Amino acid sequence: MHANNVLHDLIDLFEFRHGPCRVLLNLGGSEPVSFGNHFEPPAQESLTIDLINRAGAAVGSLLVEWPDGNALTEGRRDAVERLARLVRDHLDIKILEELQTSLHDKNAQIALLSEVARQTSNGVVVTDLEGRINWVNDGFQKVTGFSLEEVTGRKPGSFLQGKQTDPETVARMRQRLSEYQDFEVELINYHRSGRPYWVRIHCEPLRLGGDQISGFMAIQTDIDAEKRSKEKLERFRQTLDSTLDCVFMFDAATLRFFYVNQGALDQLGYSEAELLGMHPYDIKPRYDETEFRELVRPLVERRIPRFNFETVHRRENGSDIPVEVFLQYIELEGDEPRFVAIVRDITEQKNQTQAIEQLAYFDPLTKLPNRRLIRTKLDHAMASCASTGQFGAVLLSDLDDFKSVNDTLGHRFGDDLLVEIAGRFKRVLPHSGDLSRLGGDEFLFILSGLGETTEKAKEKSLAIGQALLQAASSPTKILGDTKSVSTSLGIVLFDGDSIPASELMRMADIAMYDSKKKGKNCLSVFDDAMQKKLIDEHDLTRDLILALNRTEEIAPWFQPKVDPGGRWVGFEALVRWNHPKRGVLNPGQFIDIAEGQNLMPALGEAVLVHACKLMSAWRRQYPIQNWTLAVNVSQSQLAMDDFPAKVEEVLTKTNLPAHCLQLEITESVVAENIDGCIAQMNRLRRLGVSFSLDDFGTGYSSLSYLRQLPIDELKIDKSFVDTLLLYEEGYSIVRAILQLAQSLNLSVVAEGIEEEAQLRALVNLGCKRYQGFLFSRPQAPEQIRDCLAAMKIVS
Repeated sequence: MHANNVLHDLIDLFEFRHGPCRVLLNLGGSEPVSFGNHFEPPAQESLTIDLINRAGAAVGSLLVEWPDGNALTEGRRDAVERLARLVRDHLDIKILEELQTSLHDKNAQIALLSEVARQTSNGVVVTDLEGRINWVNDGFQKVTGFSLEEVTGRKPGSFLQGKQTDPETVARMRQRLSEYQDFEVELINYHRSGRPYWVRIHCEPLRLGGDQISGFMAIQTDIDAEKRSKEKLERFRQTLDSTLDCVFMFDAATLRFFYVNQGALDQLGYSEAELLGMHPYDIKPRYDETEFRELVRPLVERRIPRFNFETVHRRENGSDIPVEVFLQYIELEGDEPRFVAIVRDITEQKNQTQAIEQLAYFDPLTKLPNRRLIRTKLDHAMASCASTGQFGAVLLSDLDDFKSVNDTLGHRFGDDLLVEIAGRFKRVLPHSGDLSRLGGDEFLFILSGLGETTEKAKEKSLAIGQALLQAASSPTKILGDTKSVSTSLGIVLFDGDSIPASELMRMADIAMYDSKKKGKNCLSVFDDAMQKKLIDEHDLTRDLILALNRTEEIAPWFQPKVDPGGRWVGFEALVRWNHPKRGVLNPGQFIDIAEGQNLMPALGEAVLVHACKLMSAWRRQYPIQNWTLAVNVSQSQLAMDDFPAKVEEVLTKTNLPAHCLQLEITESVVAENIDGCIAQMNRLRRLGVSFSLDDFGTGYSSLSYLRQLPIDELKIDKSFVDTLLLYEEGYSIVRAILQLAQSLNLSVVAEGIEEEAQLRALVNLGCKRYQGFLFSRPQAPEQIRDCLAAMKIVS
């Protein structure tokens, strides 16, 4: 029966026998409990009896009140005392029952805790107040290697601690034990075998049967693997933080960053907390989440193991930086899939590339498009005329007596004059026209939309030509001197038919020189009389075809390559044509014809065979075994499927070792079919042949394809050497090319050196191979042979 029900019955019986009353039971300071008749106070009569249990301790009091005001009779007093004894007896029984229930619960709890302590893999230690071991579980034996019998009565520190155990941590533990306080620490303990290991100890005072402390209980968790892993991770993190690259790691499912190194924080300007709440597409303005997931899909689907790409990252301040990202997908067993991205700031490389491309397509002095870019613009203009039925025109300008201006007033005046003239030309030229500087004092103009008839087109082009002549001839004041110059103009019309752009430029050149013959400040339109020159070129084409079938007309001349001491280290073979009527012709007089007539493969093969034969003979006669022979290769040659086989055949027949042959290619050769060129080059490299990239920076310069090309050498073009000492930009470009070559482990040859000052500047910049008129002009084979003989005598 519930305790309160029993009390109700006792008091109801008391009230039945002794009249209506109210009983208040007060136990140990808790709220009094009221029983009986609930009459309105005040009571007329009352009696209070203390409740004393069988142990003699006061446990409360019993107050009885009557409303009738009758005198407190002896009978009532006796009845109240009997009621108090009954209540006391009932309370003793209740406490005993509760104690028995509590004891049963505690025994069950102790049994449960004992079983848990026995089965847990953690070490459990129970000690007395002095810290001596009373009991350890199986987990303790597994962690430490010590059995219960070995450690009973001993203090844990006496056999678990060693030289790597931190004494300050031990001192803190002892202080907490002396104060009977709980604690948790991490420190190094020693296994029975002597092996140190990390452990986490949680210790609490042991209280059994009340507040009295009987000892201590410690739970020891082996965290050695966790600690070693954290140490490795920290060393890895320190390594990543010390690298100059930025490192990002992000979850494959959420794409959220979970690690960024210090380099990433420094580069982007975010705090670590800010970046760890972001995603890759949050710092890539060119991508949203869908686009980025599509970008990495090939990695997730295991189609490729890794890839790299160039993009832009946005800093915290809103500015953008160009970067190259190396991205890899990692999926380890038992771990979540993740991405690791190594990011490099390529601002400097982009600036170098932009500077090289600027010099490749724009004139550094006037900032106008150069010859290569205007050729592209001319192709577009011709295509536009073909589709619209409109005529266009090419105008070629050459300043009159500009050389005398340079000679009398100096190159600085001449440069400033060219800049001034270029500005005037731009102001005169229609908005739809294009203007370029071809080099020196030559400017080329492209006009479009001149009308649908030859007469209309000629009229408009002549009007614009006259305006250009007038603009050039206006007096110019530069550096305190006033000078008037004139120009000669050649004009050729086109309507977009099958005439090649190179042919149009030759026609304009013929017309311009016709103007020169008329005198200063004149212009000429290409006509039938000028066509005769083209007929002469046709005759030259016929002669070239015949020459390729003869053995002696097409022959190589050789220009030495030298080291910083001026010593020869090799040759470049340069084609010459021993024309039976016109004498020795330079490449500029017939290469365009060969390219236009698809004669370059035959021409190139003739030079290769002849040059290798001579080099092989010279190697047998003179001590030049380590010298290399560089031979130019055209795009049409390299594109031939059997070209590597032809080279191998030539080397075999001439008995020239493959390592002595270096093939020179230009950027334009590679640009149209980079994959095919690389495949051919790799086949040739397997033979032992090396490659040099000629005229670097003047064509289609791109760091992305430069890294892919299997080349050994870069050649700095003469146009760069010419501007080396004239403009600060020219000097910076040469330095950038040398730095780029060094980063790619490529050797460098500077060509076109004509002045000692150019050589000194190149030496100071670290260039170690040179070529140019300063050392030697191209020479015929017999002249080279004589020089080698003289060098042999000297040696």
